[in-house]
Amino acid sequence: MKRYANDGCHCDSSCQEFTDGSFYSIFFGLNDKCTGAQSMPAAQALAFVQEVCAYHFVNGYTILEGSGADRGSPNKIEASIYIMAINTDESTVFQVADIFQKHFNQSEVLIEQNKTQYLYYDQH
Repeated sequence: MKRYANDGCHCDSSCQEFTDGSFYSIFFGLNDKCTGAQSMPAAQALAFVQEVCAYHFVNGYTILEGSGADRGSPNKIEASIYIMAINTDESTVFQVADIFQKHFNQSEVLIEQNKTQYLYYDQH
């Protein structure tokens, strides 16, 4: 396990160390599954996503806007949201995915779970 010196220490017990955990990613498009069109402006969608993430992912998250395609129609590109959440649990991730699937009327939401090591780096 790598250690990083903090505040001039030389990797003794006061150094920061990586913690084992899980990293979750959530991907979904903004096009309505019935109409095939985006049902709300991207700024409004992003505000909703931020509100949900702030409530559920209390240990931090990152939201990225992008574009992507459904696995069933790889040539049809739509505005998409990508969320990265660390140090959360699987049930919370599924709860958030359910909220987004219903709110944005998606046929499915892609979720990834990866084992990781993380460190909240703080240089003094």
